[in-house]
Order: sequence, then structure tokens, then C-alpha cells
Amino acid sequence: MDTRFPSFEALGFTDGVLPSECPSRIVLNHVTSTWGVLVLVALARSDLRWGELRRTVQGISEKMLAQTLRTLEKDGFVLRTAQPTVPPRVDYSLTGRGREVTAHLLPLMQWIAGNADDILTGVPPAPPAPLGFATGQASISGDYRDGNEDSLYASSWSAFVADGVGGHAAGEVASATVAIRLASMLDATEGRLPGEERLRELVAIANADLALRVRMDPALAGMATTLVGLFSGGEDVLVAHTGDSRAYRLRDGDLSQVTEDDSLVRELLASGAIAEAEVADHPLRSVVTHVLGGDPEDAAALHVSAEPLRRGDRWLLASDGLTDYVPVAEVAETLDAAATPQDAADALVALALRYRARDNVSVVVADVVELSEPPAYHPAFGGSAAADPASSRALEV
Repeated sequence: MDTRFPSFEALGFTDGVLPSECPSRIVLNHVTSTWGVLVLVALARSDLRWGELRRTVQGISEKMLAQTLRTLEKDGFVLRTAQPTVPPRVDYSLTGRGREVTAHLLPLMQWIAGNADDILTGVPPAPPAPLGFATGQASISGDYRDGNEDSLYASSWSAFVADGVGGHAAGEVASATVAIRLASMLDATEGRLPGEERLRELVAIANADLALRVRMDPALAGMATTLVGLFSGGEDVLVAHTGDSRAYRLRDGDLSQVTEDDSLVRELLASGAIAEAEVADHPLRSVVTHVLGGDPEDAAALHVSAEPLRRGDRWLLASDGLTDYVPVAEVAETLDAAATPQDAADALVALALRYRARDNVSVVVADVVELSEPPAYHPAFGGSAAADPASSRALEV
């Protein structure tokens, strides 16, 4: 169940605080007080007279029933109708507004009825379902490149993007090698990782594969790749990256960059040598300071952080073919507007083309969702990794 709201301000919050005298709290107290909710639910079944209400809502005193009915009548939830009979009779019924609010209360009452025994006898609640991802992905060469040096992988528990470093030999081989090797090791656990130590171990093995490929084919010397990935543990997510491929998180409409580029211009910015306004057009903006290139120190320099997962968050992994050309405000707007992760991925790639991106563009969009049942493991690949025969291997799951 999605419990997100477009805006908590719409619920009466002011600067994150729900003031004691705000209208929402006052009406909520009227409706959900012990007697208020019971009177409303009783009237949802049928119109009732005073005595019938007292018999239906057992335990309510005459004074409390009168006070509750006056409040609900004043709020426009209950209608009091005096019947021209002898002796005089008064009927109580729900107004249109009363029926509307009661329609929201009845599911709550149904849930309480189904769980009251367990709650009162101390039966512990079922553990929360683990959180994973619903993903969409896209990877294109673009209008200005003949080949695609990016690779991507996406599953219900993990996802990553690798960008073969421009200007180096065989960038497409580097990104595909790392992607396919990581994926083959993730297959054993259907994409799940037990923790940071194992993540670093897998990246070190994939990085070592690059060195092995170069020993087998010296023409590949100098190949390297960036890496940015999400690896869910069910409650939190490990965000791993090296290079200038990025991870973003969209939460309640606000987009934040979670990773920080390993790039020369970022180091120049941190040292004060250049201003923020110079970063986008700096001639050395594509120079990265850390990548995976086969040296053991490359894997050791991997950045890993643990971030809490929240249902409803939308994550974005992207190569610099998107982020170097499309303003972040438009990325945020596009992510927020898309109905599904795949819609978002397709829209972002189309946006990069409209901005005449002169690089390969690869994105994975991952929505945080509950995985109450073990999901089927059908990893998706993109870019150079998708062209590798190993990405279409048969899996025994």
C-alpha cells in the first residue's frame, strides 16, 4: 500500500509541524474520538433513533451521546430529523459528508477487527516485507557515437551502470567485462548481497578480470570503466561508485545527488581553483580520477555508503551522457512525472537526445517497493553488456 502524500502541508503540517489548533487536528479529534467513530459506523448501517443508538453503541452515556451527536451535527456529518409523530421521535442519519468520511473509516475498522485479538494478546506483528526495486532501463549510443561503451544491469535487488572511459582503449570491453562478471556472481543470490564486505569482494573480482583480459590481449591495455550501483539489503541500500557516473534519489518530489564525482573538476572546485559556475563548461570536465582499470588499488578506492530505503523513493543511476547535457531540474521533473520506472528511463534518454548529448546515454530507474514474495530473477542488461552472449545465458533459479 502506498502511504505517500503529495504534500504533508495539505494535511495541515506547517514547516513539518502539526500545530495543536490546526483545523485538521480539530476535525480529526471529532471524527476519531472513541464515541465519534462508533456513532458514525453505527449510522452507516441504517438511520437510528436515540434509544437505538444507545443500544448499538454499548457503554455510551446519555450525556456523551448527546455531546457526540451535537458535535457531529455541527460538523455536517450527522443529520437530526424530528418526526411529526406522537409521541415525538427524532431520527439520526449520515449526511453526504458523513457517508464520505465513514467510507474511509470502515476499512480501518475492518483492519482493527481482523487484528484486535493478536494485538490484545501480544502476538508480535509479522516482520515487514523487505524492500527492493521495480526497475526500468535504457542505453543508447546516441547520435554522435558509432558504438556504445556503456553497460547496465538491473534486477529486483540490485542495479548498476558502467561507463567505459572515453579516450581509453576498448571502453566497451571494460564496461561489459565488469557488468557480466558482477552479474554472474550476483546470480548465485538472485541479485542480493549480504553486506559491504561481500560487495567490495565482488567488485575486486570484476576489476581483476580487466587485468586478466589485458594479459590475454595486450591491445586492450588502458581500458577502464566507471561504476555506480544500488544493492538492496531489504532495509537499506548500499550505494557504490567510482568515476563520474551518478546516483540520484527522488523523494517527495525533491531530487538529490547521492554520489560525488571522482573527477578532476570536482577536485579543482574543492580546492577553490575554480568556481561552481565553471564546472559545466570546463575543458577537463571529462577527466576522471578514479575508475576500475584492473589495478587492485582501483577496487580499493570504491566509495560505498549505506542509505535507508523508503517505499516510494525513486532512484536514478546514470552515465555522464545524461548528466553532462541535461539540466538537473529537467531530470528531476521528468523522473517525477513518469508513471513507471520504464517510462522514466525512456523519457530521460529521449530528453538527452533533444539536448544533443554527444556521448552514450545509459540510465536505470529503480522504484523502491515491498517484495512480500521472492521475485522472479530475470536480470536485464543494456549497452555493451547486452551485446555480450553471456548476458543471454540460461539461469537455473
